[in-house]
Amino acid sequence: MTSAAQKKEGDEIVSMKKMTDNMDSFTIHHSDHPGLVLVLKPLEGDNYEQWSRTMRFALSAKNNIGFINGMLQAPPSADPKFSACQRCNHMLLSWILNSVQPKIASSIIYVDEVWRDLNDRFEQGNDSQINQIQEEIVGLRQGQQSISSYHQDKVALG
Repeated sequence: MTSAAQKKEGDEIVSMKKMTDNMDSFTIHHSDHPGLVLVLKPLEGDNYEQWSRTMRFALSAKNNIGFINGMLQAPPSADPKFSACQRCNHMLLSWILNSVQPKIASSIIYVDEVWRDLNDRFEQGNDSQINQIQEEIVGLRQGQQSISSYHQDKVALG
């Protein structure tokens, strides 16, 4: 094998290693930082469904969804990846704290626990909110709206 061919093969191996490292859930990308806001509208309680969906998309895009859905378990403290896991846990906590109201944020400790806790607290539908949405669906009329606008309104309620 020529020197040029060996270099190319070596470059491909390095490139594949970088790609694999970036797929590791414990890898923090250089653009990630604790002040990062992943969702535009913070969790206020009554917007849990929308907030949760948006956060799951964002965390999945960052290859961190396993921290909240239980698919990723923390390694034992003696494992070399333990400190990387802790760093990621703290980063995710920062992101979640940045995306909820301060009153809610004060009770957050661990990522996996916070996700279950927020789900338990806010996923249950508010009866009056459900009634209001049902009334809006019943009263929804196309009127002067375009079909597209009418459809968007219908989808947003349902």
